[in-house]
Amino acid sequence: MISEETRKWARVISALEPLEEQIRAGQLSLEQAQQQLTGELRRDMEQDLARITAEATAAAQMTDDDFKGEWDEIVPKEDVHFIVQSIREDAEKTIRVLEIGRRLLEKYAPDKPAVPKAPDLFQDKDITPIPNNPYSHFVVEAIAKGGPLARFITDGWRENTIDGQPLLSKQAAPWRGGSMVAKFDPVEQQAVNAAELWAKVEGLNPLTADVALAILGTLGDPRQGEKPKFPMLEPVVITTDRILQYKGIQKWGSDRRVLQQRIAAEFKTLQDFTVEIRSIPFGRDKKGKELLVSIPRCKLFDVAEVYEDQYCLNGLMDKIPIGWAIRAGMWANYWFNSHGRMWLSGMSRVLLELDHRIVRGADVVAKKIGLLLLAVPGGTAHWNAPVTRRVERLLADIGELPEREHRGANWANRTRERLDTALGMLQECGALVACCYSDDYPDPGDRGKGWVDRWLSASITITAPEFVALESDKEQQQAAIPPSWKRKRARLGKPRKALEPGQALDETTVSRIRQKAAARNLLLKVLAGQLGVARPTLSNVLARREAPSAALAARIRAFLDSPD
Repeated sequence: MISEETRKWARVISALEPLEEQIRAGQLSLEQAQQQLTGELRRDMEQDLARITAEATAAAQMTDDDFKGEWDEIVPKEDVHFIVQSIREDAEKTIRVLEIGRRLLEKYAPDKPAVPKAPDLFQDKDITPIPNNPYSHFVVEAIAKGGPLARFITDGWRENTIDGQPLLSKQAAPWRGGSMVAKFDPVEQQAVNAAELWAKVEGLNPLTADVALAILGTLGDPRQGEKPKFPMLEPVVITTDRILQYKGIQKWGSDRRVLQQRIAAEFKTLQDFTVEIRSIPFGRDKKGKELLVSIPRCKLFDVAEVYEDQYCLNGLMDKIPIGWAIRAGMWANYWFNSHGRMWLSGMSRVLLELDHRIVRGADVVAKKIGLLLLAVPGGTAHWNAPVTRRVERLLADIGELPEREHRGANWANRTRERLDTALGMLQECGALVACCYSDDYPDPGDRGKGWVDRWLSASITITAPEFVALESDKEQQQAAIPPSWKRKRARLGKPRKALEPGQALDETTVSRIRQKAAARNLLLKVLAGQLGVARPTLSNVLARREAPSAALAARIRAFLDSPD
């Protein structure tokens, strides 16, 4: 007669066997498997799992001598070894099956919190708000300039002269001595040498940028209200499944587990990333005094809680983070504060959907341009006017301009093809409204002597959708103004002439002006007085929002030509 204990054993094993096979094949997660357990089976597992496992372990350790003592009269001596081997193999399989049961009970204990549902940022829309400020821009820039060639690109990562560790530095408001320095802190990394930190930098890739953008978008979730409430105190949830959804990836089974593991690794990389902020302006106080921000070891986010699940990858059980509860770092206290100015812009879903694989060069270039010039450019200049960049400057900004000695024979042909294709892709998907090339931009078939230098010195002007939308709103508002109001407004002052591409100072000239002013310790107000203009006018000219008059342009040239 079969005992009740044996019946329980059989019920538990027969129920867990198919679950174990599906989990090892990557067809089922532990969470999904747990949902298939009945109340009776769960009760049997809780009561007898330890006993069954102990008995199976004893059977797996059985020797030929242990068997012979009990079965000498029944089993022929020459068959004992094969019978014992079969018993051990069956017991080992049973142990693997029972291990799945143990993990189910452990993972989904009543007191263990389930993974909260992460909100969908886009909510069936193509655009979502995202924090856009000097800090978020620099984080994305540091990622874009990472990768295998991080040491060899223009304005890229460099070795610290003291300890050889990698860092990326950028001047910001140099007349105030402002700067930002990105690095992987060895205290966080517990690294013993610089090579380990350089491996982190050279491992940065477009998927790292996708995860960073998903994090920023989650922190700027519109369901937090028009203005986020206590962004540093209230954690928000982000999961690997949501990130895969944003990217339009629908793979399942083991392929999905591998991608989830990659996203978790990129998340850990961003968690270890820090930026030192030094004297960066972020506004003015009530008295009009300029406010400066300085934050040592500023992180993009802090982790409040990690949610894990267990999957089988390559025949082995492993724990994989599948979700996090995060808070914005200290930067949010200044650039993402409900009591001050909100720094927000729109991020197109297309930018996340673009392929993150390095072999898809045009997709990668399009992603970098979209992120650094449109989604998180660090300001709103692209809202007010079309953005013009020399090709050389554009490639340097997005981390696609190696130093001359590292470019290779076919670098220019390959990079130009990727750039032109990328701009076409952004136009096609609506991330760009228009893209115009300067007259000196070489024709596609032009490969004559010096074409590379001509191409790098040519300019590209891109027009963002926000600029077109704002211009349309201005026209509608202007049309709605009654004629009597228009006459009154006309007497208030002469309207500022709209800028056309090329009228404003180029970036090189603006940089020279600021450097020369900094070398002479001239404040903007003092420099404006020397040039014979009001401070706001000079500020607009240097920000390239206003073209200088002929007289001011002459005085600027004289200032630049004067000896230090």
